[in-house]
Amino acid sequence: MFEALAGLDEPYVVVTADDAMPLDWMATIEAAGVTVAVVDSRHTADYSIAQWYWDVVHRWAHVMSDQPVGSVHRYAARGHREWRPRRTSRR
Repeated sequence: MFEALAGLDEPYVVVTADDAMPLDWMATIEAAGVTVAVVDSRHTADYSIAQWYWDVVHRWAHVMSDQPVGSVHRYAARGHREWRPRRTSRR
């Protein structure tokens, strides 16, 4: 999928809830120059997980669209930053 995305002429951001995707695919993501936004899977609200993901994406969509090309960032309700592997795996 990442190789196919690399051929697109229009800017795009892959939004995922899979926190391990960058860890598993970082070499391919970097080689293809794919921009990835990871929604933090640590649900901290009093509503469903689906509503949590919707809220985080809705809250930060404007920032995701301006994210530097080829970067990977993690987004949560309270903020966002460059993606880094977590100290403990949640798999």
